[in-house]
Amino acid sequence: MVYKRVDLAPLGLVLDQPPEIVPPDFWTDGENVTFKRRRSERVNGAAEVWAGVSSPNHVAPTPTDEGGVYWAYASNVGIVVTDGTANYDITPVGGISAVAGNVWSFDILNGVNVMNQGQGEPLYWDGVLANKALPLPDFPTSTTCVSLRAYKFHLVALNLGGAAGFDQSYLRWSDAAAPGTIPQSWTIGAGSEAGDNVLGAEPGPIVDAKRLRDSLYIYKSNSVYSMDYIGGDEVMAFRQIFADIGAMALNCIADWQGQHVVLTADDVIIHDGQNWRSLIDDRNRETLFAALNQDQRLNSYLVAVEDADEIWVCIPTMSNIYPDTAFVWHSDTDQWSIRVLPGIRYTNYGDMPPAADLNDPGVWSDYVSETWETIDRPWNERTIEATDQAAVGVTDNKALAFGFSTDFDGSSFQTRFTRASLDFGLPEQVKLCRRVIPRFQAPDGTGFAIRVGSQLTLSEPITWYNFTMVTGAQPWVDCLVPGRYLSFEFESSFSVDWGMSGFQVEIDPRSGY
Repeated sequence: MVYKRVDLAPLGLVLDQPPEIVPPDFWTDGENVTFKRRRSERVNGAAEVWAGVSSPNHVAPTPTDEGGVYWAYASNVGIVVTDGTANYDITPVGGISAVAGNVWSFDILNGVNVMNQGQGEPLYWDGVLANKALPLPDFPTSTTCVSLRAYKFHLVALNLGGAAGFDQSYLRWSDAAAPGTIPQSWTIGAGSEAGDNVLGAEPGPIVDAKRLRDSLYIYKSNSVYSMDYIGGDEVMAFRQIFADIGAMALNCIADWQGQHVVLTADDVIIHDGQNWRSLIDDRNRETLFAALNQDQRLNSYLVAVEDADEIWVCIPTMSNIYPDTAFVWHSDTDQWSIRVLPGIRYTNYGDMPPAADLNDPGVWSDYVSETWETIDRPWNERTIEATDQAAVGVTDNKALAFGFSTDFDGSSFQTRFTRASLDFGLPEQVKLCRRVIPRFQAPDGTGFAIRVGSQLTLSEPITWYNFTMVTGAQPWVDCLVPGRYLSFEFESSFSVDWGMSGFQVEIDPRSGY
């Protein structure tokens, strides 16, 4: 019998286009997937770190007075810092007035932590565990700001409000701070570099700001401005950079290799301060914004996972309040993938304190006096080293470090790759799929559900046929599925690291009828 063997190695997801017009080198659906080393892979899991976390809305790495790194958790009732072993309450003596959601901004000026929650006075913390956070000196009375960012030796308060009812386009910057300190004055006048401005060329509120090279880029909802230190009487110079893009919400800007990646109201873009381009248009933009819960869109955020060359665009979908899904851009390959963030409220990335050992599972010699039946610690987790960096996400009562486990906080999760509606260059002919030969890289004994789908016309739904495969026990699946358009799906919930470098299918072209 004459049959044709076709080799396929899809990389990246394209969800916006009808599957039949998507090139064969892309997957047309997937979940909890990533793409590394020319392979399609299962994402890593997450393991709990730093017990005693209570209802955080935000998490951020914070420098210490000794040059180390702690992590801070901010909630709507307080701020807690951990050194990886113990938690320290640094909530200001007078408490805070925050609300739930994506309202916190953290930054660092001269090695000092500054933080803002949008509903009360901005704060700073000196990095000493015995000390509480304090209000910024001389910050305008009864005034709040949506975002607080550091620039040069100044702090910049953006979108100010309060008793004076300031315009949402209004910003204010402090006097210059001496090295190693925070600004001592916000009063505008002779002898001070403090000042203010209204960015009113385009409508819409100021949303956030982020440094890029020597400038601070200020994002409104639909425009972008640069702020540059020039000294003299004016101190700062402002220039509109873009009039057609802005930022969706606070923390929706990521610094990436001398550029900014931004989640806008209807796109994900990258710019270098002069030109911008979409990273997601014609691939997954429509899918992302169709999935976004618009009522909770202000809880969206971006996180740059540097060691993985990834930008996570984290959004709430369906009726979720907090982001439950990350659309992931892989900067090294310009591919997109999707991972689920179950119960995660916010995620950040940074150096890990070495004391966070994930309940170090150790090595076998640690347990030689025990039996397999008495060991109750997970063997699929590894110790955090002093040089590790990680993405850390917070749930309502836990902090989870990504990349240090093959499950998600003790629970398995599903990984799925789908390639739908392939015609193999013969759309008029019925093909008989005889065999599917996946190139899995997985431990022996890993179980996979493999589905082969059939369509005679593109207007009809896919009819799926179910098969199973166990690595090490069988090299392929025999299927005998006919159709003009054939679809393939590979799925596993096994808590092991696995990937696939593509698959082969054996098809027997039959007739045009």
